[in-house]
Amino acid sequence: MKLLLLDLWGTVFYPKVSMEEFWRVRASHLRDALEEAGYTFAFQEVYRACRAGRAVTDRLRRATGREVDVKGELVLVLHHLGVPADPTEAMVEAYLHPYVHLPEKAPGVEALAEEAHSLGYAVAAASNVMSWRHAAQVLRRLGLQALFDHHFYSDIIGWRKPTHHFYMHIFSTLGATPSSTVMVGDEEGDVAVERLGAKAIAYEGFHPYTGELEPTARVKSHVEAARLLRGITYGAKTA
Repeated sequence: MKLLLLDLWGTVFYPKVSMEEFWRVRASHLRDALEEAGYTFAFQEVYRACRAGRAVTDRLRRATGREVDVKGELVLVLHHLGVPADPTEAMVEAYLHPYVHLPEKAPGVEALAEEAHSLGYAVAAASNVMSWRHAAQVLRRLGLQALFDHHFYSDIIGWRKPTHHFYMHIFSTLGATPSSTVMVGDEEGDVAVERLGAKAIAYEGFHPYTGELEPTARVKSHVEAARLLRGITYGAKTA
């Protein structure tokens, strides 16, 4: 089977505010949730704890290749605040509020999925996420869920991109091969699929690609990616 993998964050959608503002909104909502649970903190305390918790989980993710889900990250945030209780569902929703409500969809992503389907590709989300449920909420809110035939999320798989475990799970589940797969993503973890024999297109519509691994191609728009996918497909047929 032919397979198009699409990263979500930074490729299919991205926040319409700066990342600084994104984190400030996150801290504000979490502070409100903490207050409802009986804990009072200044905004800056919660903001610093959020950034410190993320710094630790990012180190864990890089060192192990394993995903840390949203509750795991929140445990570290609460630890920095000296809160002994486990995260509540209200805290989870508050922490992920900006992830669900602030992103906007990438222009032309529907055209890319439509072109892929017309060329006989299955289209699958392949994304590192802290919560697959909230990723699905974003896709529904943006009207994009119907674009995907399959969904693969790191918090379900356990492994993250760029590990080969993440990608091999997808290939084994779908019966696909790397040589018939194209990945579109914005980070080096997406381009890393080339090590297994797939092709990778770096999407730079939201920000420049800064990875050290060189992708098959770089594109500024998904319309351009759709044209490139057609060229890759025809090239594969005549090789």
